[in-house]
Amino acid sequence: MIDDFVFSALKYGASGYLLKGVSMEELAMSIKTVHSGGAMLNPDIAAKVFNMFSKNQSEETIIRVDENSENEISKTEWKVIQQIGHGRSNKEIAAALYLSEGTVRNYLSSILNKFSLRDRTQLAIWAVENRGRIREMVGD
Repeated sequence: MIDDFVFSALKYGASGYLLKGVSMEELAMSIKTVHSGGAMLNPDIAAKVFNMFSKNQSEETIIRVDENSENEISKTEWKVIQQIGHGRSNKEIAAALYLSEGTVRNYLSSILNKFSLRDRTQLAIWAVENRGRIREMVGD
């Protein structure tokens, strides 16, 4: 039941979902993250969401981007998208790709603009739905 609620909330534009037991510090950090354009999911919920989206791959996609915009994405941007699809934070992406966090944020902003997506959550959903395509573009 809660899975359906979270799924619907994200599908219709929520930028995050937290469980009621979070600390005040976590809540404040989450609000700041979402306010600055990021997305925040409780780790337990994130795992369920990614599994749910993976299962729904055979069904109609939830997030669509113009296929022509994919041609504008650089190889490094594809790598960032792949990392987003794995649920990694900007800090984790920066470490994995040997970039600064600021550079990751710039790449993320560029990707969102090219794909005409509202936020990181939409990109994460798209990345999960298109894992095979991303793997092909990254060369893994």
